Amino acid sequence: MPAEIARDYLRLERLPHILCSGCGHGTAMSAVLRAIASLGWKKDEVVVVSGIGCASRIPGYLDFHTLHTTHGRSLAFATGVKLANPKLKVISIMGDGDAVAIGGNHFIHSIRRNLNITTIILNNNIYGMTGGQYSPTTPCGANAATSPYGNIEPSFDICQLSVGCGAGYVARATVHQPIQAEKYIAKALQYPGFSVVEVVTTCPTGYGSRNRMNKGLEMLKWLKDRTVSISAKEGMSPEELKDKIVVGEFIDDATRTKNYLSSYEADVVPKAMAKLASGHHDDIDRKPRKNPLGVRCEIRLSGSGGQGVKVASKILAKAAGIWDDCYVTKTQLYGPEARGGATKADVVISEQEICYPKARKADILVALNQESVDLFVPTMKDNAVIIIDASLADSCPRTGSYWIPFTKIARQEFETPLVANILALGALISITGAVSEEAMREAVKHVLTKQTEKNLKALERGFALGKTAERR
Repeated sequence: MPAEIARDYLRLERLPHILCSGCGHGTAMSAVLRAIASLGWKKDEVVVVSGIGCASRIPGYLDFHTLHTTHGRSLAFATGVKLANPKLKVISIMGDGDAVAIGGNHFIHSIRRNLNITTIILNNNIYGMTGGQYSPTTPCGANAATSPYGNIEPSFDICQLSVGCGAGYVARATVHQPIQAEKYIAKALQYPGFSVVEVVTTCPTGYGSRNRMNKGLEMLKWLKDRTVSISAKEGMSPEELKDKIVVGEFIDDATRTKNYLSSYEADVVPKAMAKLASGHHDDIDRKPRKNPLGVRCEIRLSGSGGQGVKVASKILAKAAGIWDDCYVTKTQLYGPEARGGATKADVVISEQEICYPKARKADILVALNQESVDLFVPTMKDNAVIIIDASLADSCPRTGSYWIPFTKIARQEFETPLVANILALGALISITGAVSEEAMREAVKHVLTKQTEKNLKALERGFALGKTAERR
């Protein structure tokens, strides 16, 4: 690549790179950088996301905003970046295994959402970094570490898959055609929806060495001999097309403009705002509430599957965010538990913007069963407020906890254990003041539209329980 592009767009301190001799990924990276340079994009408006694999190491050398994520999840993270800041120009660089094996489901649904993300798949027909296993694009009959007698599975055609899923711009080139690759990448970067460019590349170490091509030049000649243009394909028979790599633009549809973000802004936001405007909170003082527990308060609600932990966290988060006008996040962990185990939901309430959404060492814990006590109490801050359902837990590794029989009271006074979570919320608010009582009442009305009166009574009973509770 030109020296000025290398100086401007590479993190020179990260060089030399780890790519093997003869690897085509460097050629593909150069095409990406030349395409970006030709568009005159500023470095701080570009985000390059990757997963795991040889191709996914490339963003580490690029002097943009870069994000190296987990295997197959590049597009999930790229989607989050684009939704958080739609002005950013988001590029995902993946290998064939990363994109259409473990990441195949993300790939399909990213195309369906049609966010403005450019996906560049460096297809070297092999798992190059992890030992040379065959991938979804390994040609049928080719050797790999996991197919020493030849791959017997038919291979994916990434471009046909992309077109079939509805992508608006799809193209393919090889590293034997770096100028053509650059041209397609530049067009993809300017496409207003989800775009895919497959760059077929060389891997002498993982693929070539097992298929009598252990040098980069041999593999480039192999690519050249197998490549046909999409226009030449039309005049060829199926026998002539066997084992050929078809290159060119498979679709360029500028009319596919509807995407998840535009639909969300046009359809969901107005409905959500209208629903809030017609709710119960219009007459509430909307001045931000100063939290008595400090600038950032981390609350963990926990219990077994079916105890309403997720519902309780939703009520708490809405009370803090909508009616107390605080910054708030809610995250949850819900595994295969059903009437057992220990699930959790974390609610972070803050007077300032929240940069990290999960509870690190929570300030408050509500534990509705013994499993939650055993699992989460050891992770709490030393001075944390711990509230335990005395109906379902009989021991705690830490003194100074509040023990209240929420489930027992729910059964005796409300004839159902399903309001124990609301009782616990009420007690939590009375003991800690994390959210105002008025906000909790409004949030219960908003979330629990069925049996609202019973749940409001349970909330008031929880307030009373919290006011009389003593630590033990």
